[in-house]
Amino acid sequence: MGRPPKKSVAGQPKPLVKVNPSRDMPVTAETVKNPEILQEILEYAKEGCTLEQIAHRLLVHKDTLYKWTRKFPEVKAVILEGNKVADDRVEMSLYEMCFPQEVKEITVEQDPNTGAVIKQVIRTKHIPANATAIQYWLQNRRKDVWKNHHSLEFQGESTVPINIVYDLNTKEKPDINME
Repeated sequence: MGRPPKKSVAGQPKPLVKVNPSRDMPVTAETVKNPEILQEILEYAKEGCTLEQIAHRLLVHKDTLYKWTRKFPEVKAVILEGNKVADDRVEMSLYEMCFPQEVKEITVEQDPNTGAVIKQVIRTKHIPANATAIQYWLQNRRKDVWKNHHSLEFQGESTVPINIVYDLNTKEKPDINME
């Protein structure tokens, strides 16, 4: 008898994103290095599957797949290559969200009795730029200008000790002691 499913903090079973297995027989340590299997793993990684989902599709336990990634460099390489493709697609989507877009939307009205098209309306819908995507992009690409935390550095000699503490996130005035 197997172990009961893991419970979440609230006592409910953890949801598992199911992906259908693509095969009848499980992959083995001897077959995992075959070019066809490696190509299959690459395609799953390109789809954005997690290691757990890839293992499920290969009909092996996730710990087995983790072990194979450590033992066989070619398995690790195809997973990393596939993950890069998926990450690049997400990065491009993030980039696209930083710009406003115009999308054509087609609405079709049909006669309920005959199914014939009565009216077809084409509208151009404006989708504004996503401010969160823009902020994320700039904070990662232009860290020197767009970072959340700024610090001041004084150079040279001073006869008066200066202690300025100011949190940009709280909007509180700094506590300046010039004693």
